[in-house]
Amino acid sequence: MTNEDRVESACRHLLWSLGLDLDDRNFKETPERLAKLLLYWTNPPELDLKCFKEVHDEMIMVRNHEVWGLCPHHMLPVKMTISAAYVPTTHVLGLSKIPRVMDHFARRITLQETAADSIATTLFELVEGSAGAACYIQAEHTCMKARGVRSSADVITSCVRGVFAKKLECRNEFLSFIRR
Repeated sequence: MTNEDRVESACRHLLWSLGLDLDDRNFKETPERLAKLLLYWTNPPELDLKCFKEVHDEMIMVRNHEVWGLCPHHMLPVKMTISAAYVPTTHVLGLSKIPRVMDHFARRITLQETAADSIATTLFELVEGSAGAACYIQAEHTCMKARGVRSSADVITSCVRGVFAKKLECRNEFLSFIRR
């Protein structure tokens, strides 16, 4: 039995345990669809950070990349809008790799704070010659909107490394680009 089969079987059992009629035309394929969704959200893409030798010392930023993840406390969706930047010195990262880093750490069962930390740390530590990195996440948590406090407030987290942590002007430049 494959992992996909096990997840689908567990979804079928969960839905049946909730009293749903899995022979009903509306639920007939739901276990398979739910399993595919859960596997998508828990198997982020692998990282392949291709760097290119290039002398550059200005911030490179990807802004407002949308990623969906799952809250680890309630297993409910979290819509994250992520902006991340780094300051290279000797090497630049392929531009498509920055959203891939975001997807890798946010499209999973994770805390928003952990995702921000992992994205900034990866851009700082794994891009050769990176002088600093920053990540800003603004998120809508359905666990806050649909249950408990029932708040539509956004949750904001950030993480800074290197020059973004040491130089206020670097951090302010990053934040000003987010506000545009």
